[in-house]
Amino acid sequence: MLEDQEWTSTFLQRKKKLMIECYNTATDFLFKHGILLYDMNAGLFIWVDLRHLLVSKSSVRNSDYDTLRVMAVDSQRHQQIELKISDICMKNGVMIAPGHVYRAEEYGWFRITFTVGREALDEGLKRLLKSIEEIEAVSDGWKWT
Repeated sequence: MLEDQEWTSTFLQRKKKLMIECYNTATDFLFKHGILLYDMNAGLFIWVDLRHLLVSKSSVRNSDYDTLRVMAVDSQRHQQIELKISDICMKNGVMIAPGHVYRAEEYGWFRITFTVGREALDEGLKRLLKSIEEIEAVSDGWKWT
């Protein structure tokens, strides 16, 4: 197959087109729902910014998120909260990877893969939104009690 240059070229063009479509679908959905992200220019995943789930609702308005630095005093607690967030998403049937696994500089960043079939992507994004809404309902309580 790979020796067939015409087939390989067509295959790569099709895959590139599908990846761009899936990336646009995912980022459009995230923007529409107010979920911040780091705009990517290559790769198979998107960094999603869920830092607001790790700080109290009252301080999120004034926070520059310095307390979420990996070397911050509460880093162990923030790592545990990232794992709770991942667990809630998994319970809802969607897997997101906590940033600390990939050595993110701050807690609250998560990797989501967008290079899946269109139906799986649409369903995964719906499940992610459901998970975030569920987490927002309980997150202030799990951090401060």
